[in-house]
Amino acid sequence: MNNKTSSSPVKVNTATIIAVLALHMGVAAALVALDMPKPMPKKPEIEKPIEIELLTLAEQPEPEVVEVAPQPVVTPPPQQPVSKSEPPKPAPVKKVEPKPEPAKVTKPEPKPEPKPVEKIKTQPEPKPEPKPEPKIEKTPIVKPDSKPVIDNTEQQRLIDKAAAEKAATERAAAEKAAAEKAAAEKAAAERAAAERAAAERAAAERAAAERAAAERAAAERAAAEKAAAEKAAAERAAAEKAAAERAAAEKAAAAASNTPQNFSANQASWRSKPNFSIPPAVVRKLNPGDRLRVMVRLTVDKSGTVTSATLAKSSGNTALDNYTVNTAKKGKFNPFTKGGQPVVGVVTLPIDYQVN
Repeated sequence: MNNKTSSSPVKVNTATIIAVLALHMGVAAALVALDMPKPMPKKPEIEKPIEIELLTLAEQPEPEVVEVAPQPVVTPPPQQPVSKSEPPKPAPVKKVEPKPEPAKVTKPEPKPEPKPVEKIKTQPEPKPEPKPEPKIEKTPIVKPDSKPVIDNTEQQRLIDKAAAEKAATERAAAEKAAAEKAAAEKAAAERAAAERAAAERAAAERAAAERAAAERAAAERAAAEKAAAEKAAAERAAAEKAAAERAAAEKAAAAASNTPQNFSANQASWRSKPNFSIPPAVVRKLNPGDRLRVMVRLTVDKSGTVTSATLAKSSGNTALDNYTVNTAKKGKFNPFTKGGQPVVGVVTLPIDYQVN
């Protein structure tokens, strides 16, 4: 009964150790498969030897205590304990049977007693003495209990390179963004300046156009005023000239009308003819059948009135001549005209007498 109870923990511990060894071997095989470049030599760090005690039952092969000498390795990043979290899945490897496998063992130099990394005890049994180490061929194998040597130089270089590239990319992006922002600001400033210049130019052109229009309107207004003034002056001058000419014509006509104009007897027409008859006193001195003619010179004004009568030719009878002149003064003529205007006329008329 006691043997069965003590056997179960030992089997569990053995299975755990085998699983740990298999996991380590898988990780080592995966690292070897990566074919990573040879790490640069660094100052080796001395690790303390790991001591593992395995207590097994009598029916199982008695495990050997293996002491691993320290080797120069590069300190890998801290790994999580196997018992707490699962490591990354290694590449598929052949399942290792739980059989003792010879391993290369190097005797450690005398050093202070190392602190045991892991010590598993099941029952307080006497510690078995280590058997003589068998000589085996030197073949590169992965030590199950030693930490795998991982070269982080290339990984760190890649990390640094990636970080540098990222920084360069970010810096280039920042510079590009700054350049684009500066270019956009410059373009906006230039566009604003161009728009301002265009607005100023348009305002100047509009002001010039308005000024030109005002000047043109003023010139047209002045020209119109000048033309109107010249027209008025011309009309006034024409009117004055016409008036002067009319006045001169009237004056000339008046002067001409007041100057006696000679007319013939045929041009004279009586408006009111006096009765020219021989007076009885004159008749007594004449013989029947006598014919007498008296020539009278008459001056007729513009209204037709006889203003003057003189004897132009005597009949030989003075009494008859005087009678004729005085009688002619009592008559009235139609006005004499010249150019359609009444004038003073002078006419000599014959007055004939016949004695019955």
